[in-house]
Amino acid sequence: MGGGCSSGCGGCSPVLEHELRRSNSVRPDQLRAHGGDQSFRVLHDRKDWLTVVFLRDPVERFVSGYLDKCRPTIARGERHCEPLGLYINGTHSEFMRLLPHARMQLGSYVDTFPLTWNLHFFPQSLYCDDLGRNAHKYTFRGALNASLADQVGALGRLIDARALAATPGSAPKHVGQGAAAASFKTDNDSGEHKTDAAARLAGLVATESAARRLLEYYAIDYVELGLELPSFLVKLPLPALSRNTTLTFFLRAMPPSVTLPAAERHDELIDAALYKLVGGARVGAAGTRWERACKQARLPVKMGGMGLTSAVDIREPAWIGTWALVAGPMRHLHAPFRDLDVSKAPGSDFDELRAAHDRLKKEHGEIAATWKEWDDKTKAEYFDLVGAAALAEFTSKHEFLHQAQRRFTTVVHNRNWRDLAEELAKEGSAGSRSAPRGKKGKARAEGRERGRIFLFSKCKV
Repeated sequence: MGGGCSSGCGGCSPVLEHELRRSNSVRPDQLRAHGGDQSFRVLHDRKDWLTVVFLRDPVERFVSGYLDKCRPTIARGERHCEPLGLYINGTHSEFMRLLPHARMQLGSYVDTFPLTWNLHFFPQSLYCDDLGRNAHKYTFRGALNASLADQVGALGRLIDARALAATPGSAPKHVGQGAAAASFKTDNDSGEHKTDAAARLAGLVATESAARRLLEYYAIDYVELGLELPSFLVKLPLPALSRNTTLTFFLRAMPPSVTLPAAERHDELIDAALYKLVGGARVGAAGTRWERACKQARLPVKMGGMGLTSAVDIREPAWIGTWALVAGPMRHLHAPFRDLDVSKAPGSDFDELRAAHDRLKKEHGEIAATWKEWDDKTKAEYFDLVGAAALAEFTSKHEFLHQAQRRFTTVVHNRNWRDLAEELAKEGSAGSRSAPRGKKGKARAEGRERGRIFLFSKCKV
């Protein structure tokens, strides 16, 4: 038997559904009738099941959904062009009529549809049995692109081969490659929901802003499902995609272990640019002086730095902060997450979340103790170290969930400032124990003075 997974709106074509019906297939929502309490994901390991998924380019899928669900003849009846307050009549809504071009109308929808996520626009990674984690387990994985007819033919031959292996001597049921192509053309050239999205894609998503937002929304599909960017997007001038704000989006949306290579590359490029801009060649990149300069430059401006935050350092706080912000709304807005408790939920991603949170809480405690010790010794008031909510409180209304990402990142900034201050103080102490006369003695005295100024002048602002 075959299990066919259509990944949301635009997931299946008529010819594909035809092939799956002929192989006695079922969808995930039909499994209860076939296997009691079986879940779709357990079927991957069963030899008597063939699991199939066809994916679609996420941006093309979005445009197809927009062209279909926001079509005036469909929008009011199906009510999928959300938020309905703006688009009750789709592209004929009063708000849309104020926008003179189709590109501007789509751009407006790109900016507003996340206010009310409609099921037709969810990322494909969230469909079926959590495709982002399990797509590699499917017996057959295809794509809705120009080679779909050939893929359908290959699927038919795979079904025949499995049937022949199970029942020797049985006759093939499925069409060959050429017939599949003809069948596809016949079945796919008509229909109420035909949108020609692929042909209209480049003309509609033609602005940097719309393309960037769509890539942010569907980055999870391109990354977790290993999909290639459409060629027209690669050719667009997208300087904003290389800016820190976009990388920050990935840091917030993905586990730290996934974003580490990108974060390291980001820091390397920033360090190289800084080295060139401030004349780092005067001290050389290999010495401790440049290494220390980079550490200080990565601090926030109010801490004496240049605000060139290290992406490697904030990976974990950014991701933890995201969960602090979204765990509650997820439980409220989506029934399957009603009982979500990130402090106990199973899975490698949640394990990584808990480990990262434990490290951050430990650092928070250590820094708080250091600040108390230094306050007693110097009578100075050091930087604020805001509290951090426990994982179990992520679905509550705890005050520390407000601006959670900034709060968690504060721990990292305080840690880096403390480490640099201790390094400078240690250097000054070493100089005071053995202070030779002459130029070396003068240099060490200046080093002690730098450490003293840095350590005791950067008080709470």
